Amino acid sequence: MSGVLLIQPTEFFSGISSLKNIVPIHLLLLATPLRQENIPVHFLLLLNEIPGIPQDMRELVIYFKKLVKNFQEYDNIKFAGISCYSSDFFVPSFIIAHAIREALPEVTIMIGGYGVNTCVDDFIFEGAPFDYVFAGEADIELTRMIKKLINSPKGTRLPGKNGKPVLIQCPEIQDLDSLPLIDWSLLEKTEIIKFPLIIIPYYASRGCPFKCKYCCDLSNLSELGYHKKWRPRSIANILKELQNMKKMFDSKQISLYIQDPIFGLNRKWKLELVESLIDMTKKWEDCTYWIQERVETISEEIVRLYSKLDIMITLGFESGSPKMLTLMNKTRRPDLYLEKMIENRNLFEKYQMYYCLNVMFGYPGETKKEILESQKYISELFRESKYGLLWVLKYQFFPGSFIFQNAGAKEFEDMEVLFPDWYKRMGNSIILPGLNSSSKELGNIESFKCIRDWVMPLYEGIAGRLSPSPFGKISYNFGKNVFLKQFMLEWKHRPEYIEMIEEVLKTYSPELLPVGKDFPHFIKNAANDPDTHLKAMRKVALKFRNLTL
Repeated sequence: MSGVLLIQPTEFFSGISSLKNIVPIHLLLLATPLRQENIPVHFLLLLNEIPGIPQDMRELVIYFKKLVKNFQEYDNIKFAGISCYSSDFFVPSFIIAHAIREALPEVTIMIGGYGVNTCVDDFIFEGAPFDYVFAGEADIELTRMIKKLINSPKGTRLPGKNGKPVLIQCPEIQDLDSLPLIDWSLLEKTEIIKFPLIIIPYYASRGCPFKCKYCCDLSNLSELGYHKKWRPRSIANILKELQNMKKMFDSKQISLYIQDPIFGLNRKWKLELVESLIDMTKKWEDCTYWIQERVETISEEIVRLYSKLDIMITLGFESGSPKMLTLMNKTRRPDLYLEKMIENRNLFEKYQMYYCLNVMFGYPGETKKEILESQKYISELFRESKYGLLWVLKYQFFPGSFIFQNAGAKEFEDMEVLFPDWYKRMGNSIILPGLNSSSKELGNIESFKCIRDWVMPLYEGIAGRLSPSPFGKISYNFGKNVFLKQFMLEWKHRPEYIEMIEEVLKTYSPELLPVGKDFPHFIKNAANDPDTHLKAMRKVALKFRNLTL
């Protein structure tokens, strides 16, 4: 039987991530149907299994050789699937695919994921290293395609090796209960199960009817037949899967991160699920929850239930400026939205439960007036808060969003993006998409300084007031000793960091990765490249890391 290797990339040139204990949920969703068909499945988690994630060109050459050598050990596989979870993984995914092609020339290479869905055409061209590109939800289609190729009298075919990859358009999955329950035992031979704390991303529903202009949610793929429709799984289906999960990780501390595009759009469904989680958690020890909510979907009824869990609710609040909320298409009634947020704050404080507001600055069209307006609202919101946290971010220009697709429109004429094609470049994919100016009045560095001068005293106040709650012991320790300390340190030095990066980029710009037939020549000669940009960026990253340690 032909085996399948599923690969989880990580960012290159962006520093070394320490989060090696996150379950690769997207690989599990793909692997479970394969196992049901008795097709052997193997996982390769780059961050966990192949050390030396490249930070400059010299390291890239060394790492590419490691990849080739590693893939040569999988001489029993016939198919390789790469999960390009986000645009950050664009460059690593191509490098991985080229390494597979060099190590195992006859292996069929497939790729899918959010990063593919946002810019499908960037993966399909003459000389691309892939054979099949999956657009949409590939949970079942991957298995169907592999079975079809296994049973083909001609054997597996390699269209990408001889021409352009083939596009597989995956239909929207209407009944999520039709999907098999995740087989958690697939993780038994991975490094993840060695960690005492396991972070588990989880989807209880899919789809989102809202149309925020900065979002690149999968349900934006209307051209593939996807609708802006919320699709929940049944409560019984979710609970059975979570019970199986707990059996697998019984001796571990679990942090369950429910990252639905929008959680619990249906009130009855949400209440029933949270009540069930409360009953289930009574039998579990050391289990915490992260759930993403919207401002409009919070009620006292649900907050009362949430408060019985060790939980952190994150709200995509975004801005305290009515103008910016309107420009983002976050709400049609910003006045009611802002009133509702105050009501939510009061509920969270009343029931002593932790919440975190995600706030975005630097959105296209924002001037200093709107920044100050938003800051004034947020400062007042947190003035006496004992349970609130704040996640402040700069707007990032991501493929797939309304802004990305309409960047030339009059609406965004004052926006200046330094690298619109940043995801194709060999540079820090965490920093590059945020290098943009929201308006002629407010440049990139000015935005960061304006945020830093405001957020530092605000964080200090939040840290001083944050209080223990009856059920949120783990959430409190995380918020107090990890979240706040790290963000305070980062924002203290972030403007300096960005200023250093911009200085580097004035002279040395990150080069585009040669993704097609020129790649073998490029990687062969990359060690001789002066690599001035990446070396300079690395020095900046190291300095920033030393400042924040």
